[in-house]
Amino acid sequence: MEYKETDCFKETFSELRKKLRSPKGKDRAGKAFAVLRNKLKEDHRYTSDKLETRKATDGNILYIFTIHVAYRVVGVIKRDSSKTIVWFWAGSHSDYKEGLDKPCRPWSS
Repeated sequence: MEYKETDCFKETFSELRKKLRSPKGKDRAGKAFAVLRNKLKEDHRYTSDKLETRKATDGNILYIFTIHVAYRVVGVIKRDSSKTIVWFWAGSHSDYKEGLDKPCRPWSS
């Protein structure tokens, strides 16, 4: 499985990495996300209690991964490209529950 990262994802994930940096400077968010990407590259059917998939009404599949208790990253596999996840958002669970920012959605042109 391949992946891409939108500019919005890069920006929001960078902020998330700063928030979750350990007192000793360890990049906890970066490490968790790297593990997920590697697992999905090895097996696109990878499952975890931290990874949730949802089929959207338009046929796209959302990947919601818990980076930390209160933070998520979200990607989408567009129905016309089943081999690439486009990671497009990272942030708090409360922001996710309120609704993702429309400009960050890669399919909302």
